[in-house]
Amino acid sequence: MTGQTPMTDLKTTTILRRAAGVRLLIGADDQVRVHVGEQERDCGAHALAILDVFSRPRPLAEALDELRPRLTGMADWVDLMASLERLYRLGALVDQAGAPAPTAEKARGVGALGLHVALLNDRRRTGAYLEAIAEVVKPGDVVVDLGSGTGILALAAARAGAAHVYAIESTAIGQVAQALFEANGFGNQITLLSGWSTRLSLPRPADVLVSEIIGNDPFAERILEFTRDAVRRMLRPGARLVPSRLRVYGVPVSIPPDQRARHTVTAEDAARWEQWYGLDFAPWYRQMLGTPYSVAVRPAKAKEWTALGEPVLLADVDLSAAFELFVDATAQVTTQRAGRLDGLLIYFEAWLTESRVLSTAPANADEDSSWMNPVWLMNEGLTLDASERVRVTYRYGTGTAEHEVRIERA
Repeated sequence: MTGQTPMTDLKTTTILRRAAGVRLLIGADDQVRVHVGEQERDCGAHALAILDVFSRPRPLAEALDELRPRLTGMADWVDLMASLERLYRLGALVDQAGAPAPTAEKARGVGALGLHVALLNDRRRTGAYLEAIAEVVKPGDVVVDLGSGTGILALAAARAGAAHVYAIESTAIGQVAQALFEANGFGNQITLLSGWSTRLSLPRPADVLVSEIIGNDPFAERILEFTRDAVRRMLRPGARLVPSRLRVYGVPVSIPPDQRARHTVTAEDAARWEQWYGLDFAPWYRQMLGTPYSVAVRPAKAKEWTALGEPVLLADVDLSAAFELFVDATAQVTTQRAGRLDGLLIYFEAWLTESRVLSTAPANADEDSSWMNPVWLMNEGLTLDASERVRVTYRYGTGTAEHEVRIERA
């Protein structure tokens, strides 16, 4: 093999090696979850063999020749190349010549532009952060901004009078942020630090930590891990945080049948597909009966659904404290009205200050909210009477999955 592989950033002559500190979790299905620093992702069933082959530096072509006997067809080849690319982009495989792997931003070109445009168009979300920063940051403060993105929060801190702002960003959008710092006259007041915050240090401790690394499920972007590390290594005692607290709630919901049908597989679906295609889909249907699974919906759409009970608090995290890096909560909900329980809708409150709270509750969210609501669906819902009790278990960072929800009669 010569020339270019399907991985557009690597040539078969590139010499790769396995990075130090790689950790693995092998699932029952032989899928390998790879951890490098604070990053992790599923890298496929071939990941273990690939990492073993690159235990010493070697050209990609040589490694592929050694891996070839493992392959039984084109599908295996595609899976192998996908695993290679994931490992390379994750940093589990490194270029022996020292060339960095492209970040996801660079790999997609302008593909991530939509995310940052959506954040800026979400005026309520970004405006609340700007107002909170103006309130919290005092003249002379040192500020650190985790996951700076376009740098708008770092700019707000500088505008509020911070003596210096350290804007940390691991992706190529940092180049945009740097240009905005200079164009707005804050080039000397803000320092862009490229990389993951857990691998960086500040020249001096900060008085304020600003971070907007909150996912649809608030923990999905690793705000717990990154914040605790920053509090321990980067901040002065008693430093102020924006946000300072996260509260996560669950609401039992009943979903209109036409909308529910888009996200579930029924026995009727399986029978219809068997009739159409001559294949047995019943095993898929049965597999989906046991465990809730997550989909994301717009708050404006979820606002139309019926809540069978009041929201229940699932997590309350003081981000300035020494908190655990996992959540394992069980709560009970008493239904206030009869209906079919289809799933649990998740929303959160981010306490930017004591008086400024951002909420993704469907009733409170704007039409142009850039956040969505995770909904943990039950493929076969529960028919409930009023005043029945339901037990909800919400887990993050424990068990076999990153996030996990269980819903059952109490």
